[in-house]
Amino acid sequence: EHLQFGQATDVGMVRTNNQDAVFSFVSTSRSSQQRPDFGLFVVADGMGGHHDGEKASAITASMVASYITHHIFLPMLNSDDDTERVPVTESMIAAVQKANADIITKVPDGGTTLTAVAVIGDLAYVAHVGDSRIYLVTKDNIEQITRDHSLVQRYVELNLLTREEAS
Repeated sequence: EHLQFGQATDVGMVRTNNQDAVFSFVSTSRSSQQRPDFGLFVVADGMGGHHDGEKASAITASMVASYITHHIFLPMLNSDDDTERVPVTESMIAAVQKANADIITKVPDGGTTLTAVAVIGDLAYVAHVGDSRIYLVTKDNIEQITRDHSLVQRYVELNLLTREEAS
């Protein structure tokens, strides 16, 4: 069975412009090399109230997609030797750090969340900053995978707010 995905964004009920940037890439191959399916999914949601949030999210999504493709997918595609490759988690962290450095330089007043998932075979690697969530959706269940990086979430964790009050 292969990866299945959908992609959508919504401006919401408060703002007039959509500051989301979304990137999806899936590779499936059949050959004697038996490479696993690869999927890369990136969501960056420009932070409302921050100058150029839509620019920050677009730059971030592009940078992370480019970095992960260059440092994870292409080496996986071009090599049969796993020993030479940087671990996926290290590359995911480096992609986030590179995107952050680019935003500081190119859009110093901008801000964005970032949620990225690289799927290799039956493993998923997650990089996550902010409150754009990852959910695992199966035919039987929907499970939230990430934890929001927000003040409201922290208050819930400290029992200063109930989940209902946080909503």
